[in-house]
Amino acid sequence: RVLIPKRVEVDGEILRMRTTSASTGVIKTLVGADDRFLGFSMIGQDAAELVAVVQTAMMADLPYTALRDAILTHPTTAEGLNALFGKIPSGRLRQA
Repeated sequence: RVLIPKRVEVDGEILRMRTTSASTGVIKTLVGADDRFLGFSMIGQDAAELVAVVQTAMMADLPYTALRDAILTHPTTAEGLNALFGKIPSGRLRQA
């Protein structure tokens, strides 16, 4: 069982984007029923940095909740991961 991809529009949900006046971009992820990453993509400012963060989590076989619950530096684009992953209920909740 796979979750429907979740998406965050960059404008308004990522504070770092406001401070740099970046107004376009999208972050998307696909998470499996076991809370593990199946995919991640971003188009926009600082995309390479966020992809590297999620890639590291994927290589370590961490669930998305590890990044969702992390305290990320403010203001950075990485804070967008909290906004994105905060919209996904954990597998334990989805299966209840």
